[in-house]
Parts: sequence; structure tokens; C-alpha cells
Amino acid sequence: MCAIDALGMSAMLGRPVTITAAEPGTGRRITVAVDNDQARWAPATAVVFAGETGEAGCPSADRCCGYINFFTTRRAARAWARGHPEITGTILSRDGALRIGIDEFGTLMRPAAGSESGTEG
Repeated sequence: MCAIDALGMSAMLGRPVTITAAEPGTGRRITVAVDNDQARWAPATAVVFAGETGEAGCPSADRCCGYINFFTTRRAARAWARGHPEITGTILSRDGALRIGIDEFGTLMRPAAGSESGTEG
């Protein structure tokens, strides 16, 4: 699961979640406790690198998901990106990454507006 997906799970499920990830290349641990739109990051310097390959015609899951990762610091994310020139992307702030996760996944399990669940017509 990509970091953005993980950050959106609390909003999608309507309950707190704890995300544990290993930083690519180093294996250093990142933990994020998320309760809807609030998150506690450890380490507090952690960020998300949102990257993708430039492979035209490749499904987005293959082009992006493996390259949207947690890093312990901006410096670590930049170093990883320099070592992978085939991946283009940007470093997201903690708040920015959380907001994207909520926006992308927060409403996926909610009934569509105007739907009447539990009624027969």
C-alpha cells in the first residue's frame, strides 16, 4: 500500500489506525497514528515522497504506488530520489500528505449522496 493510501484509511474506515512503514533503502521505522484528520508522526521529521515512473501506458498502480513512500527526513527522501533518477516526484509535508490521503480515500466507503440505504423501492 502506498503512503497516501495508508494515510487515508482512518477517514475511510471511520476509526483510528496506526501505520508502520520501513524507509526505502535504510529500513528505518516510521510510525504514524492517524485519527481522521489528526496524525502523530514518529519521527516528527518524517515526510512522504510522492513519485512515479515515466512509463507511458503503464497502469497508475504500477507507475506510482511503489514510489509513494514514507521517509524519516526530507534529506533521506532527497537522497533516495537522487539514487533513483528513473523516478520523478516531490516531497510532501506531513499535513499535505494527510490531506491528499483523506481527499482521495476518505469518502470511498460512505454511501453516495442521495442514496437511501436500507429501504426498498
